[in-house]
Amino acid sequence: MKKNTIRILGNRLLKKYNLKDWNIDFNNNKEYYGACNYQRKTIYISIYDIDKLSDTHIQDTILHEISHTLSGEYTGHRLKWIINCYRLGVKEKWIYLLNEFIELIIAVHNQ
Repeated sequence: MKKNTIRILGNRLLKKYNLKDWNIDFNNNKEYYGACNYQRKTIYISIYDIDKLSDTHIQDTILHEISHTLSGEYTGHRLKWIINCYRLGVKEKWIYLLNEFIELIIAVHNQ
């Protein structure tokens, strides 16, 4: 996916989740695919090896970071962030397993 397409997708998702004052930008970080800067209200997507990632992986990275913005600056990857990932439909493998677990808890609670 090209940078312009990623920016358009990211801005569309930011708008969808009412994060209109946030931006999408790029860096060349080799350690992570995405990062959230709360002071600059910017989600950074790493373009290092971006051509090797699927469109789904890139979208998941954006949603992963949007989940951070919705969860709060110091939440990290704790429960609030996991729940937001679930609500946003993040498809990361370990999130998928947690999604199944959450659905099981909801089903048991609703019985």
